[in-house]
Amino acid sequence: MTLHLKADSEDQMKAELFGLLVDQEGRFIVAAEGFTMPGDQGGWIEEGFALDIIGQLMLEPGFLEDDGKMSKQPRFAEGFHANLLCGEQLAALIPDEIKIEVNQPKRVFANG
Repeated sequence: MTLHLKADSEDQMKAELFGLLVDQEGRFIVAAEGFTMPGDQGGWIEEGFALDIIGQLMLEPGFLEDDGKMSKQPRFAEGFHANLLCGEQLAALIPDEIKIEVNQPKRVFANG
């Protein structure tokens, strides 16, 4: 199952997930048999689990003119976002306060 997560800030997300998906050094992880591997795009992948750390979610891109000036600033959704692909046992441990419903996610896992 995929959980869509949103906190007010990265620090709040880490606090909510501490011991589940954040280690003692404050790094996002998914611990499965003690092995973690940082992903190329800001996530960690483990056997049976995947955490996609989005951070600020861009709703509308900005526009950069030829002269290097921004004619339109990007627009971001409020909060700090992440997606978690996991089983029911881990999903049950994630605090409800950071779980959100998303009808049309901007980023999804390959399995949909």
